Amino acid sequence: MADTTDIDTLLQECRAHGLKATENLRAVLAALAEGVRAEGMRHPDVEELRRAVEARGHRIALASVYRIVAQLTRVGIVETHHFETGKSRYELAKGQTHDHLVDIDTGDILDFHDAAMDEIEERVAARLGYRIVRRRVELYAVRMEPRATLPITVDGGEGEAN
Repeated sequence: MADTTDIDTLLQECRAHGLKATENLRAVLAALAEGVRAEGMRHPDVEELRRAVEARGHRIALASVYRIVAQLTRVGIVETHHFETGKSRYELAKGQTHDHLVDIDTGDILDFHDAAMDEIEERVAARLGYRIVRRRVELYAVRMEPRATLPITVDGGEGEAN
């Protein structure tokens, strides 16, 4: 998928999978895509997704949101995650490998990618006689220090994160 936040591209992909491009479908996709751009609602559950759709001025039944995310998940446009919260959470499929870090104090879910982790996983699988075909990494963590005081390295010198 080229641009996972472009609604027209997402709707084309839905049609290619035989889904009818209804106003409800468009509204759910728009809310998911807007959450990706704003990074405010990146892994909503269905209730949060419904509130986001309705905040955009579109009325939708909770059952419709459940049905739509199930359809989108089935065709690979949306991914479902279970972050030990007891609720399914959803995000647009990015088409690229990424992992998740869950802040266990706040519940925030951060997307990240680290090539070094990919290399380690490939090396471990190969050593055990396997080739990775699908992966999912979820890290559960607590913040060590407030973000504003974490030391960072800038051009070889020490600094403070902003």
